[in-house]
Amino acid sequence: MLTRSDRAAPDPGHLCPSVSPPFDTSGSSHAHASFRLHRAQPSRTAHGRRGLRAVSAAGGAAWAADREDMDNAEAASVKDDAYDTLLSRAAAQLTGGAFDPAGPDFAAALKTLDTQAATWWRQLDRSAGRTALWPDLSPVSDPGNFGQSYTRLRALATAWATPGTSLTGRAEIAGALLEALRLLHTSGYHPGRPESGNWWFWEIGAPRALMDTCVLLRARMPAEDLAAYTATVARFCPDPDRRTNAPSLSETGANRADKAVIVALRGLLTRDAVTVALARDGLSDVRDGGKNSLFRYVTSGDGFYEDGSFVQHGSVAYTGTYGSVLLGSTAQLIALLADSPWTVTDPKTSVLYDAVDRTFAPVVFDGLMMDAVRGRAISRERARDHHDGAATLSHILHLASGAPEAYARRWRALAKGWIRRNTVTPYPGLVGIPALARAKAVLDDTSVPAAERLTGHFVFAGMDRVVHRRPGWALTLSLSSLRIAAYEAGNGENLHGWYTGDGMTYLYDGDDLGQYGDGFWATVDPYRLPGTTVDTRARADIGSGAGTGTYRPKNAVAGGAVLAGRHGAAAMELLADGSSLRAHKAWFCLDRRGRRARALISAHDAGPSRRSSPTGTCTSAGPRGH
Repeated sequence: MLTRSDRAAPDPGHLCPSVSPPFDTSGSSHAHASFRLHRAQPSRTAHGRRGLRAVSAAGGAAWAADREDMDNAEAASVKDDAYDTLLSRAAAQLTGGAFDPAGPDFAAALKTLDTQAATWWRQLDRSAGRTALWPDLSPVSDPGNFGQSYTRLRALATAWATPGTSLTGRAEIAGALLEALRLLHTSGYHPGRPESGNWWFWEIGAPRALMDTCVLLRARMPAEDLAAYTATVARFCPDPDRRTNAPSLSETGANRADKAVIVALRGLLTRDAVTVALARDGLSDVRDGGKNSLFRYVTSGDGFYEDGSFVQHGSVAYTGTYGSVLLGSTAQLIALLADSPWTVTDPKTSVLYDAVDRTFAPVVFDGLMMDAVRGRAISRERARDHHDGAATLSHILHLASGAPEAYARRWRALAKGWIRRNTVTPYPGLVGIPALARAKAVLDDTSVPAAERLTGHFVFAGMDRVVHRRPGWALTLSLSSLRIAAYEAGNGENLHGWYTGDGMTYLYDGDDLGQYGDGFWATVDPYRLPGTTVDTRARADIGSGAGTGTYRPKNAVAGGAVLAGRHGAAAMELLADGSSLRAHKAWFCLDRRGRRARALISAHDAGPSRRSSPTGTCTSAGPRGH
């Protein structure tokens, strides 16, 4: 049964997404059982300059007064050039900054940007009396329509501000953009409207695209326009800490990170030091004493786990989408505020830095993000495994620009190896100019080696996932339990995801990187997914309506153990949804193969017999000799 959640939202990455060493795979003893969640002590996070003011929700008024007193003193010492410097940096994060538009390395990315922007420019309704900007996004009073309209205007503004496009610097483009923003403000997105429909468009989607556009057009934008737009954003995204349409709900994970960026840009545009500090402090959740800090480990719910798991929406393994979005937004803000009066100095940023090696690297194979941690995004034709992998790689390199050198050097080598090995869906064709510029710097740096593929056995107990990696291949298991959802579906996505968390087994082969990104989900039999044990009854579509929801089975057992860092075993008790089918399943992962065993399969329902995946009882093996 699908459980609805009003906390779920569109994936923002897809609407337009002391130095610690990496995992030791040298053969030293590294065994742990993972049928229960690891326990971690709550972290107290702080910014070095002024410490952490631990407060409770009930102490919000005291927190606000305290913050205002301290930040007003801080604001008085901030000079205008600090805002100018960071606004220029924010613009460069959108355009790529200083690069050679005539250089062959940027030709494809420039053409992609120019083609899309020019298409939207031609289609833009610039007539008098218009009620929408594009025919397919009418009326603009609809949250989805004004949200996507802002996204297109940002693309136009980016092309206008980027050298080498057909729109670069044209006065008529800038003028039309200013008029278009006024229409959206008057008819769609303004402080006088109550939220309706999907909250995400009001509090994250629209304000993020609007603030980015204001950054790019700030030199041309009249002061009264900028004041109106920042007031609107202040109304719907006043801080990173709370859901505006549900003030008792604290923001977590990717949503908190996205809101922190929005608040920071608003603070820079209004030259308000208190607001910029509020954005920075939102990363650490200073308001609530670090309870929802992005720089702490959790033992349940949303966030990073010490075992490398990442969960969003309460119970979904979401490293590859929401986890990547969190990484990207946090990396952007750390880089944006570096060497400024608002530098992120929380000592617990090491949690995020360690997550690159602990959380993300094990689930990226030659630049592909493993589908087992992409949730309902597996059903998105325009956001496949190589797209999410490229996004994560881009975020890692962005984070490297502001991270300690020991981390940054290791990540650049990791990224270089991913980029060089993926010749099926090359990275340069998947990213924009800013990401391409960072990658080019790494590829051109002869002092940075290309890291070999990560090897080892990884059990992510916090999200019921297992990854077994050898030099030429990798095996991934997607499990579920009463803790972790078997699937998430909604908004017309993942309609046939019934069995994706019932032990589905993925095999990644270095010689066939197109296995899951080339029409796999559109053509696979959803009743016969590799590694699953199912019955033959027909299932109804799930998630076809508005909103999203999850299904968590009732079994308690799902997890595994690691031996010497390179071998492992996993097990799952299967209690089928909607039938009496029961099974005990186990997997044994060795140097050259992974073997699956099934036992105690039973059911007492009348009707068709049970069946299992085409892989039978045997192996998911990598190439011999690897």
